Order: sequence, then C-alpha cells, then structure tokens
Amino acid sequence: MKHLTFLISFFVLSSYSFAQEKGQVRFLVNVDNGYFEVVINDTLYLKKFKDSLPAGNYKAEIWSPGYVTENTEFTIESGKTTDVELTPVHNNNFTQYEYDYKEYRNKFHKSLTVPLSVTIASALYSGTVMLRMYNFRKATSEELTLYDLSSSSSEVVQIKERINMLNDKFTYNRSLFYTGSLLTTLFAGYTIVSYLRFKRRYKEPTYNQDSPFKDRFTFIPHLTGFTMQLKFG
Repeated sequence: MKHLTFLISFFVLSSYSFAQEKGQVRFLVNVDNGYFEVVINDTLYLKKFKDSLPAGNYKAEIWSPGYVTENTEFTIESGKTTDVELTPVHNNNFTQYEYDYKEYRNKFHKSLTVPLSVTIASALYSGTVMLRMYNFRKATSEELTLYDLSSSSSEVVQIKERINMLNDKFTYNRSLFYTGSLLTTLFAGYTIVSYLRFKRRYKEPTYNQDSPFKDRFTFIPHLTGFTMQLKFG
C-alpha cells in the first residue's frame, strides 16, 4: 500500500511563529534506558525532553525501546512550563526477549564459561607444580655440589638424605604434573566440543528496537528553513 505523503514547510523568518504566545513542555518519562521519542499532534518529532510550543492543547505519542507506545494529552500555557510525567510499561515482546536472553546466557555459561574456568584452573595448577619441580631440581643440584666438596663422612650422609628427600618430592610432583597436564588437555577438548555444540543448538535472541516513528518523518533542509515530510498508511 502506497504512503499518503504531506509536506509541511517551516520558515525561519515566519512572523506568525514569533507572534504566537509560547510556553514550554518538559517530558519526564521514567524508563530504564533513559531514551525516548515523542511525536506531538502527528507533526512534531522530538528526541529531547524539553521544547517550546505555542499555547494550546496537544496530543503526544511517547515511545522508548522495549516499552509500549503511550498516548497522552497536555496543555501549554503562555510563559509557563508544563510537565508531562509518564511511566511506560514494557511490551510483551521485550519481556519475552529478556527471559529468552537470560536463558541463553545461562546455557552459554554452562557450555563455555564453566568448563573454560576449570581448564584455566587446571593449567594454573599444573604450572604451579612445574615450578615446584624446578625448585626441587635446583636444590638437588646445589646439594650435589656440596657433596662433591664435602670432606666429612657425616656431612656426606646428611647430604645424601637431603638429596633422597628432594628426589622423592620431585618424583611425586612430576606425577602430579603429568596428571594435571592430562586433565588440562581433556578439559580443553571438552570446552571446545561443548562450545561448538552450544553454537549449533542455540541462537542468540534478538529484539527489534527500531523506532515506530523512523519512517514517518523526513526532514528536507533549504535556505529559508526546512520541509518536513510526513507519511501515513
């Protein structure tokens, strides 16, 4: 169906607009995102919370992403500020989107965040064990140097005991390192498989936040002002 189009020209130097008595309107719209759009009398498109208008009665449509478009009426008095207070409600599509997105994020965390965290923790533990192995091996080398330089039999016995203790600790931590490395590899593989399976099974929910007013108004600037094109139908 073709749009019915009207052209309304606004002239910057229009004496009529200066002759009219004006007041101000202030829109106090309570929305979580802090953004809203207003259409006044189906002709004036606002994206700000305050503006000047000629005195008179007005009808307004107020929209914010995720909220139901609200209709309201107000009166402008000359030289005064009129507050239009409104608390829109979330529309059903947005409420469903929030629920679906929460479920999607929960599945995402179970499929990627949790196994990835376990993989990183296992890798860090294996790295810590490897560092301990290095320290035990270094201490053993130092003890061997002392063994070569030792001239006392009692000291040699003590050095041998310390070397045996260090070797036992090194062997134990080496077993822990191999086990940790194997678990890290398995966890990493599971993380990859889990994430790929998640990507195949679930699609991230989306919500269309386009303004219902975006196709109704077209502004055409020229030397003396601008022309506003309104589309209906």
